[in-house]
Amino acid sequence: MKKFLIVLLIPFLLVGCDRKVEEKDDYILSTSLDFEVYSSVKLSSLFEELNVELMDGDYTLYFDELGTKEYTFNYKKNEEIKEGKIVINIKDTTKPIVRLGSSYAVEVGYNKKLEDVILSADNYDKNPKRLIVGNYDLNKIGEYNVEYQVIDNSGNETVHPFTLKVIPKSTGYSDSYTLFSDIKNKFSDNKVGIDVSFWQGDINFNKLKEAGVDFVMIRVGTQKNFNKDSELDSKFTKNIKAANEVGIKAGIYYYSYATNKEEAYNQALWVYEQIKDYKIDLPVAFDWESFSSFNKLGLSLHDFNEISYTFLDTLKNKGYNVYLYGSANYLNDVFDIKHDVWLAHYTDKTDYKGDYKMWQLRNNGKVDGIYGYVDIDILYE
Repeated sequence: MKKFLIVLLIPFLLVGCDRKVEEKDDYILSTSLDFEVYSSVKLSSLFEELNVELMDGDYTLYFDELGTKEYTFNYKKNEEIKEGKIVINIKDTTKPIVRLGSSYAVEVGYNKKLEDVILSADNYDKNPKRLIVGNYDLNKIGEYNVEYQVIDNSGNETVHPFTLKVIPKSTGYSDSYTLFSDIKNKFSDNKVGIDVSFWQGDINFNKLKEAGVDFVMIRVGTQKNFNKDSELDSKFTKNIKAANEVGIKAGIYYYSYATNKEEAYNQALWVYEQIKDYKIDLPVAFDWESFSSFNKLGLSLHDFNEISYTFLDTLKNKGYNVYLYGSANYLNDVFDIKHDVWLAHYTDKTDYKGDYKMWQLRNNGKVDGIYGYVDIDILYE
């Protein structure tokens, strides 16, 4: 089991470039220096072979916008100070992603546009062109072979063939459940806990402790919806006080609909104000799950990841440990992971390849002290 998160730093990327840098007259010049958008590079590394000294110190160039940029600087060579200049072309050569397997099922009579709900995204473009190509009828049960085409403004294209399955309407009823005690016995070498919100109603924390619950992740609140304010979970105060009183270790999570960094920052400050007077033993988690709405929000993957970074970094700077919460599929394809992970994957053995500190492995748990279902989690630290 992987338990430690590795933080990856994005190095500079050259796109179709021979990295030809030369000194010509009074300038350091490059005729074809191309970099991928959102990459970065140390200025000095661009002309190491020329053996020059930067007079204003070395610094990192960050490329966050397409186009051509010119950089000027002072350098010294052979005891002579000169002005240097380099020209860099910033390009996007990354294909959009499509979050889709070999098939996709909807119930007959489904009335939403598939292009709006099947997740696709580009690293740079906020609204790439999305098309479902092929013949299909959402009002007729059957299987249809179609393609999902996504094209960004730089001409990068992803084509994903899949089978669209239009199936009969289901009852949606299931009475299967998992006993907390069974998970506790199976994972006896680890801490086993639950995560709760107002959905679990009034909780008897004394019974939870007697049942062997090692920790509880408590929802502090949620954003009411897109572009709405934060709202305190109606059971938060009661839950956190009870957990502190009986001695069950507590962590926090917040359910967000943030669509920009400013919202995420304000939400983090709001969370801080709600939790600062309580004993928080475990991390504070950022939970963003509205991926069926993602295509209509006008977000690039870069924009989206900046939201989670902002929320988590703000609370980390307040002294809290933090988790990024997400399901295996979205952690693999959508999130650029720079924080510890709380993995959601409802299975006996996860095939998620990344590193994670906590695993939410059931959403149908049964435990004394809670009427109804509850999520069950394994803690590896």
